[in-house]
Amino acid sequence: MGLLFQGGVEFPTGGVSVGRMGRPGAGRVPRAQPMSPRTRQALGRLRADPVKTRGQRSESGWKRQVILVTEQSSHIHFENTNRWGTRQLVTMALLCAASALLMFLQIPIIPGVTFLSYDPSLVPAMVAGLMFGPGSGVAVGVVAIAIRALTTGEWVGALMNVVATVSFILPAAWAARRTSSPAGTAAGLAAGCALATLASIAANLTIGVWFWYGSPDAIVPLILPAILPFNIVKTVLNAVLSVVVFRAVRPLVDASRGR
Repeated sequence: MGLLFQGGVEFPTGGVSVGRMGRPGAGRVPRAQPMSPRTRQALGRLRADPVKTRGQRSESGWKRQVILVTEQSSHIHFENTNRWGTRQLVTMALLCAASALLMFLQIPIIPGVTFLSYDPSLVPAMVAGLMFGPGSGVAVGVVAIAIRALTTGEWVGALMNVVATVSFILPAAWAARRTSSPAGTAAGLAAGCALATLASIAANLTIGVWFWYGSPDAIVPLILPAILPFNIVKTVLNAVLSVVVFRAVRPLVDASRGR
């Protein structure tokens, strides 16, 4: 007989043990059986890498999930998560082609300075920026410049043109997208004109001196009488033409978007 304490612990006193329900042997604690080699091996793997062991033990669950996903694969819906849609990419490609063609139109502005000539190639890039955002405008402008450089082999001027293009498009397109108002767009265009003018002067003093002029003395005397007024006229013309073209094509863009 034995006394059964709380928790199932038996204290032997002799005789037959009586469980909680009064049945003989109901409260007897079974003796621990020795572990088999397979159990010891599994326990060793669990202690060594419990995460991996749990993954192996749930292999059947993984198989059931794979089968379930396979059975439901016909109901999976694929969605285009690209930032730029197909219609926008086509429009950007057309604007890029127009920008690349307009680069071949060279109009001299400053008399006596042959290397400063105006081309309206920034207008399609700015229109893309006003329609779709700064990234689209910069992409159109940079790709058009690359096309021009590939056809002419003039990479130094292309690099300087990239600096001016990015400086001109980013502020205006960002302001237009941020404010969505004529006043905000005008302020962005003014900021783009000022920033592009300063960036062009800096590009002439750095990239131009390094690859073309050889010394700052060859370009510094031309900054005030030639480079500064040329870039002011160029950026203002590009800003005005960009607004005119954007207003002309905006109804078509809004109609294609279903607005």
